[in-house]
Amino acid sequence: MIINMAVQDKFNKPNVIYKITKVIDLVGGTLTIPEGCTLDFQGGGINNGTLALNNTALIGTIKIANTVTITGNTSTSTLYPEWFGAEGDGITNDLKAIQTAVDIAPYNAQIIFTNKYKIFGVNSESFNRREDGIYIKSGVQFNGLAGAQLIADNWCCNIFTTPPEANDLTKPNISNVRFYNLELVHTHDSIYQFSALINLANIDNCIIQGCKFLSYCGDGITAGALLSPDEGRWMTSFVNDVTVRDCIFDGKNIVSRQGISVYVCNNFTIDNNLFKNSSGDVMPGAIDFEPEADVEIKNVKIINNHFENIKGVVGTIAFVNPVGNNITADRFIIENNTFVSSNSHDIYIKMESQTTCSLIITKNTFIKSKVYFSVNKISDVIITNNIGGQLKYGNAISNSVKANYCNNITGDQVGMELWDNPAVTFDNCEAVLIDGNFHQRINTDSAFKLKGTIGSAIIVNNRVNAWETSNVKFVELAENANLDRYIIKNNLCGAPSDIGEYNDLSSVSSCSFNLDTLPDSLPIGIVGTVIGADSINKSPLNAEGGLLLSVHPTNGYYKGLTKQLFFPMFVRGAQPYAYLFIRKRLDNNTWSEWLHVATSSLNPTPTVGPSSSRPAAPQAGIFYFDTTLSKPIWGNGSAWVDATGTAV
Repeated sequence: MIINMAVQDKFNKPNVIYKITKVIDLVGGTLTIPEGCTLDFQGGGINNGTLALNNTALIGTIKIANTVTITGNTSTSTLYPEWFGAEGDGITNDLKAIQTAVDIAPYNAQIIFTNKYKIFGVNSESFNRREDGIYIKSGVQFNGLAGAQLIADNWCCNIFTTPPEANDLTKPNISNVRFYNLELVHTHDSIYQFSALINLANIDNCIIQGCKFLSYCGDGITAGALLSPDEGRWMTSFVNDVTVRDCIFDGKNIVSRQGISVYVCNNFTIDNNLFKNSSGDVMPGAIDFEPEADVEIKNVKIINNHFENIKGVVGTIAFVNPVGNNITADRFIIENNTFVSSNSHDIYIKMESQTTCSLIITKNTFIKSKVYFSVNKISDVIITNNIGGQLKYGNAISNSVKANYCNNITGDQVGMELWDNPAVTFDNCEAVLIDGNFHQRINTDSAFKLKGTIGSAIIVNNRVNAWETSNVKFVELAENANLDRYIIKNNLCGAPSDIGEYNDLSSVSSCSFNLDTLPDSLPIGIVGTVIGADSINKSPLNAEGGLLLSVHPTNGYYKGLTKQLFFPMFVRGAQPYAYLFIRKRLDNNTWSEWLHVATSSLNPTPTVGPSSSRPAAPQAGIFYFDTTLSKPIWGNGSAWVDATGTAV
């Protein structure tokens, strides 16, 4: 209906400033403003009807009642919901006024929130997953001033959301959106899977910074959850170039889902946020990547965040693919985060059907954690320079092409409930590198455990300290382990008791090698593990030497050390003595050169030969490979004995 022509006739020229000095009642009609005009509100307002803008500027003390429907667009780049009838009292439903500001805003506009705004759901009986919330659009920035708050009522699914779509997308429909310094609150006390304070179903280039997400009954942020109109299936959606920075996610210990849930993304950065008191007991954790269709999840950075008191049952940071979708995932970086008192894994990643993906976990701190990582079916894994204190163990890397675990400091289980698990298990990995780690006060069954098929394992430059009198192994081979080639050297194992033993390495082949240049590709095994001074009943290092090599009588594998101080290197082969080397400690910092056992002049006693050539009264501790018996033997001071202690 057209309003009184006398009123419309007063607004009949383009590019004119019209002063609104009194209240204009449109009486249900439509007032159309010509192109390029300015409405200057000087004590007046507009009520009851439709106002059609045409690139119209709004200035002055703007009062357009909530009973007015506004169409078209404004050229004013800073808008306030109060201009369009928002009460801002935290009680009245201000959804329509806020939506009006969004709908008429020009590109690169900002909407300023200064009060408390209540957002009602579509109905008062159940969540509507697609329709609830403020529909965002491209090129709009949402800013909150100090004390501003948006509150979702009991039945409101979302506060901000990308609009629902009727069909699958081929590209994002929404781009260049910003959320700054907003406080978003959900008041419902039950979990709803598709409820989110900010729902980004499809978007390109979005920044969420300095916001607070409080008491969310679903997620703080959901990315990529685009449902069909009947909610019967997941639709193709896109979430590209999203950054969440300097935000607080506080579940307030109510039953909630995650701080952030991601279903699809490319370039998603989560930087310098606080996550606390969140995730229900049946939910994954603080950040959850959970693809529900054949999608891409790539280029994810989770950096500089703090996680505390996360109650989820999967992982503080979780990536799961429960239905085995054919996802494309790659390039995950989890760096410089702090994890405190997590209820489950700090990092849990299980890709299921994924075959190619890189993951870097670096420079993180783990405090009072159960298990700080579990990684499965990631092709390239790098876990380096992390610090963990007061940990339960059970960390694992499984089904990887390259698994690198380097320069990590973990341990100190004092005061923690202990798990009977290895500190780190490597299961079915083609190449394993364990280098430069320090595991302290371990009270589990081993520092490192190898399971399944391991193509190659290089374990070098590590230090392991056991706790009290625990019988801790440095490296353990599971019964089902199939180890192709390995290098174990230059490790320091400190423990009050014997450090344990290596299981049978009979499946390991061997060949000759150069001690100075050991190519990774050779099917060889090398053991050169250092036993610290405190590991031999707390005795000081004996610079005089005293060499004892314990070799299995039939399989010829390195079994461990008892109470003699020596530092062996042993390569298993069909004829063990042919690939056996020793060296002697000359003082606290100096070693002799590695010497071949069969030709060594380290001891004047011959080290290999028939039974008839061995000395009759051997010194205690000297080694001899008896070719008549085809096995190694040792002198005990008066006679020769084999590895079982039986005189021979």
